[in-house]
Amino acid sequence: MNIHRRTHPRTPCRRVALLPAILLLLAASAACGIRADDGEGRRPASSATDRTAARPAEPTPPPSPSNPIPYGDLERLEEALRQYEQTAPRRGTRVPEGSLLQEGDSGEGVTALRRRLAELGHLPSQLAAGDGYDQQVVAAVESFQGRYGIEVDGIAGPSTLHELNRSPEDRVRQGRESLEAMRQFGARAEPRYVLVNVPDFYLFWVADGEVADAMKVIVGKEGWNTPTMHEEIQQIVVHPDWNAPASIIAADIAPKVAEDPGYLAANDMVVLSSWEEDADEVDPATIDWADVTAETWKYRLRQLPGPENPLGEMKFLFPNEEDIYLHGTPAQHLFDKDVRALSHGCIRVERPRDLANHLLAGHTSVRETFDSALAAGEQQWIELPRKVPVHLVYWHAFLGEDGELQFRPDPWSEPPTKEERAEPGDEPR
Repeated sequence: MNIHRRTHPRTPCRRVALLPAILLLLAASAACGIRADDGEGRRPASSATDRTAARPAEPTPPPSPSNPIPYGDLERLEEALRQYEQTAPRRGTRVPEGSLLQEGDSGEGVTALRRRLAELGHLPSQLAAGDGYDQQVVAAVESFQGRYGIEVDGIAGPSTLHELNRSPEDRVRQGRESLEAMRQFGARAEPRYVLVNVPDFYLFWVADGEVADAMKVIVGKEGWNTPTMHEEIQQIVVHPDWNAPASIIAADIAPKVAEDPGYLAANDMVVLSSWEEDADEVDPATIDWADVTAETWKYRLRQLPGPENPLGEMKFLFPNEEDIYLHGTPAQHLFDKDVRALSHGCIRVERPRDLANHLLAGHTSVRETFDSALAAGEQQWIELPRKVPVHLVYWHAFLGEDGELQFRPDPWSEPPTKEERAEPGDEPR
């Protein structure tokens, strides 16, 4: 069953009136915290190697029909990669990087852009000539962006230009690595599991021999990249609270409290004397909020469960050293983005209630406890009667719903600097 929409539409963002915008975005991004700095969450990733642990090295046979994986038939993917390798232009036009091209522009950069889009099949060959960035070029750029996992806006910015100049050899290598990773996974996959493909910003629920659901997710941004992981979901926390990291307290919350002493109460926040379970509540009026820094903050700032809590209605816990978990979010407008690398490593789920429904299916008494806590607005820790495997993976190439080969870059990677880019005439890479 193939239910995942793998091309990115051009959709506007919606506004939500929850917390003030800056606090909400910062709080949701930092819901995992920053344990290495102040003992309140996970540490930032230092390199790409931080997400590659536990990756099997030896080749394995394709998955059996009883162990399906998302993205469909791997034999078709292998054939698509073979065709791409045979037909992709070897020494194509290189588009100058370092600038931004958009509708209405003209000149040598647009001329090269039109030629490159035509070479890659996104612009009819008869339209390759010319130096104007018109509506046909906008549509071609959007087509390219959708296929290669870039924010679909019709503007040829740094990421789009960088991906346009990547060589077909690089694409094929990326595709074959993904194909092999899928084969290895499929040979070992359980019949029931959660899978998050980080570069594609999607979560899949696999049960009873088929991919039964798929939903958007938000993953770690650059410097806080979500790691590769294979664990088991063991608990759901209904109506979780959130402990604000000292960095956000100093940068955003403290100035607001200094200006408005009622800010904490209005946002369901309380100050506690320590991190102990029996910590006393501290009167905010006794704190000099204008003098708060991340280094001098010595309290615990807790946001109570509720509609403005950055973790949303629930979080899904699985034991791991990185303090990674899945959770909801009140900032639903962020799921309208095509590129959703916005968090501090944890994974925000578009439809957490649906995910909970899948995890609790068949467990009537536990489901009743969950429903009661959700309806009452009470915090409740729910132990899953049956642990569910969760896999966080990096698969960069797959087939879309229409059978077209799709590619995805690492969501937190940056285009190379001018010094790192090849000189004109060099092989595109």
